[in-house]
Amino acid sequence: MQQIVNPNGELDANGDETLDILEYHHPQTPDDVYNFLVGYGAKGRQAYQTLIYYDCAFLLARTLPLCLLTYFGFRRAPEWMRPGVWLHLVTTAWDLGENLVLYALLKAYPGRIEFLAWLLAGVIQGKWVLFWSSVVLVCVSMIFAIYYGFHGMLRDSVLVLEKDKRDRLNAKRHVDGVLQRQRNAAASSAAAAQKKKE
Repeated sequence: MQQIVNPNGELDANGDETLDILEYHHPQTPDDVYNFLVGYGAKGRQAYQTLIYYDCAFLLARTLPLCLLTYFGFRRAPEWMRPGVWLHLVTTAWDLGENLVLYALLKAYPGRIEFLAWLLAGVIQGKWVLFWSSVVLVCVSMIFAIYYGFHGMLRDSVLVLEKDKRDRLNAKRHVDGVLQRQRNAAASSAAAAQKKKE
């Protein structure tokens, strides 16, 4: 199994085996790409093809939660600040394209398709830019959700206080009106009683 997941036998700083996935090593040239494909061996290439299927399923499953996090994070932000979820959709499409190119290279192996290898190297670089952009977007959307959520609660509490103040003023006006009518009624009753006495 070690030869399948780590055919080049690389170790990390702690001496542990690394997971030798092509895209994590940022290949720059077709030779870099094909050095990995050769290093995998027949079983490793077959395992990598299976990994691509799982990666596609993971990408599709990951997209909806990322889109929802971004949408709900920016929901209360002003309209002009909402970036939308397009970045997550582009990132997923880009990553699926990377998987497609890699799958084509694995299927064509041992044949060499230089154009696809160059394309894969470039797509992998672009994929990491898009991936980290998506991570930043999710973090920013959470910050916006906290910021605008807090200010929304603060605004709502101010509105409740203003409504309470209006209700108290209306109640005071109502009580004052009732008292004034009673005073007027009492005064007119007293005036009528005074006139009767005279």
